[in-house]
Amino acid sequence: MSWDSYVATSLVGSGHVSMGAITGFDGSVWAQTKGMNLKKDEAKKIYAGFDDQSSLFETGIVIGGIKYIFLGGGEFLKGKKGQDGVIVYKSNTALVIGIYKDGIQTGNCSSVCGKFADWLKDNGY
Repeated sequence: MSWDSYVATSLVGSGHVSMGAITGFDGSVWAQTKGMNLKKDEAKKIYAGFDDQSSLFETGIVIGGIKYIFLGGGEFLKGKKGQDGVIVYKSNTALVIGIYKDGIQTGNCSSVCGKFADWLKDNGY
């Protein structure tokens, strides 16, 4: 199974994530859903935000040129744009990014992304 399949089945297939991606800490995009358009430099800035959240408070979480207002972080990062939002978890070697659209509960998206990040950790990623 490719990383694309994991994004399609484990994230978007849950019904609680509208679009998803898996990236390396270096910004390399392992997989992402069509239309997400996450760029390498955007993924690198998100990863850096786990260590220095002040940069995200200034720039927001940007994915495919769309800016989500950074709401905070800790175990995971979260942002909002209108009724849509983004959740980002970190595993040992990757970021799990989930975007949810209007009608999807933030907590459900967070739970799906968090469980997938845990699965990656358990499997050496």
